[in-house]
Amino acid sequence: GGEGVDDTAGIIAPTVGGGDSTNLLTRIAFPNRLDAGNENSLFHSEFAEQQIKAATQLRLEQQQLTMRLPKRRTKMAELFASRMGEGELEEVLQYLNVDTNGMVGIARQAMVPLGAFTAGLGQTAVLSDGGYDTHGDHFNRMNNNTGDLFLGLQQIIDQATNLGIADRLIIKVNGDFGRTPNYNGGNGKDHWPIAGEIIWTGSDMGIPRNAVIGATDEGDGPVTVNPQTLQPDPNGIRIERAHVHTAFREFFGIQNDSISRQFPLGVESMPLFG
Repeated sequence: GGEGVDDTAGIIAPTVGGGDSTNLLTRIAFPNRLDAGNENSLFHSEFAEQQIKAATQLRLEQQQLTMRLPKRRTKMAELFASRMGEGELEEVLQYLNVDTNGMVGIARQAMVPLGAFTAGLGQTAVLSDGGYDTHGDHFNRMNNNTGDLFLGLQQIIDQATNLGIADRLIIKVNGDFGRTPNYNGGNGKDHWPIAGEIIWTGSDMGIPRNAVIGATDEGDGPVTVNPQTLQPDPNGIRIERAHVHTAFREFFGIQNDSISRQFPLGVESMPLFG
């Protein structure tokens, strides 16, 4: 993905994923421990630690009061939340007791966000997977990459099921552009911005199963569809990302929300999610 793909104008804060970040999260959640995994291995006594926390909170509160510019006030509030939110991180950790051996990279990235979702401390996350810029050896690389991708998605869904949040989880998968319809001299495929694809999964949330909407022609260009039946139609329209976002807003019933009105999409409604 490109720079800033997880930026939502500050409306929803994404939960940061990563590799096997459970150990790092433990160290952040328990900064007073010499050994993050040992509750008796402390830098300071419990009394001293409480005094330090109280002094830190008072100082941050005083600094917040001196901020007048909106951006500075927002950043100071973020600093306050991160410095004083250790208890919330401890809550996330209780949902991260999972063996990641055998998990592919995209699934390992998802473990911390899934823990945050379960604890009620997160709503969205952006995960990233590489190896799809197949300018050479496209067929073999895509076979391997897509195999790992779908295995990882299943592992994410399995963990969400174990945590009891599968009925609240929707996963969206897309690349930043497609690939050319023809192979180049190195048996690879180059950048192709004419058509792309998006995969949505979340049947427990009501996303229809096994539905394929839209098509491409023999040159891998988009085929227009009837905006109501979604069937190929030479007199129809091309499905744009704005149509997908419009349908998603309608799926959640937020199309008339005040925030939605701040970001008009300017396309007609299409029943992409049933």
